[in-house]
Amino acid sequence: MAEYRLFFLGSDGAIEARQDFTAPDDGAAQQIMTVLAEASADAHHGVMLWQGTRRLFEKHDGAPQPECGSAEPVSPATLGADVQQRVLECEETLLHSHWHLAKSRMLAAATSELRRAARDASVS
Repeated sequence: MAEYRLFFLGSDGAIEARQDFTAPDDGAAQQIMTVLAEASADAHHGVMLWQGTRRLFEKHDGAPQPECGSAEPVSPATLGADVQQRVLECEETLLHSHWHLAKSRMLAAATSELRRAARDASVS
């Protein structure tokens, strides 16, 4: 497992929130980043994903930076159970943080939906 750091950016490009997480590889980390960024899109203007000193992805106001990788759209339902669990943990941490992002209505709704899906999957 590798450690990753996701930064959420304000309209001026300044860091407004941060979420640290682990993932098995860069692909899974980008999936987690994509789901978190989409789930909280009402509360930020861009994201940056780092693994140590290596910047993997950067996007401001809808436009990826040319020197960084691209991120494909991801639905939480298409993720493996372990990656879904990591997303849920990150969402819950962000919702209980002091960051402005904690007030995201989209994030609260996405977290509730993912909790419900996880609960339904464990019952099946």
